[in-house]
Order: sequence, then structure tokens, then C-alpha cells
Amino acid sequence: MGVETEEAVAEGAGDEGDPAAPLTALFADHHVALVRMALLIVGDRPTAEDVVQEVFIAMHGSHPSPPQ
Repeated sequence: MGVETEEAVAEGAGDEGDPAAPLTALFADHHVALVRMALLIVGDRPTAEDVVQEVFIAMHGSHPSPPQ
């Protein structure tokens, strides 16, 4: 698994009405620094990218759905 490019993430971050937009923006703003931090802990870049991605996936899964 790889991390999406900053440009690709940033393009999707402005989707109005998308309940995941704030989380997407958070990912776009911080994923590079978080991958670097994870790299210090796990020792290799692919695993660090996977760790950060899995955390954001878990955060997205725990995000409450907006009322319809």
C-alpha cells in the first residue's frame, strides 16, 4: 500500500457535502510528517506509510455519519 500524492489528496479535500472532507484535509496536511515519525519507529518506509494509512482508515471508520 502506498500513500496518495499530496496533490491527489488535496484535490479531493474540498468536496462540499463529503463527510470525510475534514479528515481528507487533515491527511493532506499531516501525512508526510506522520510517515517520517512512523519511519523512525518501524524502520522502513513502506511499513511507515501503511501504519499512517491504517490509522487514517480507522479514524474514518470511527467518524460518525451526519444526520440525513
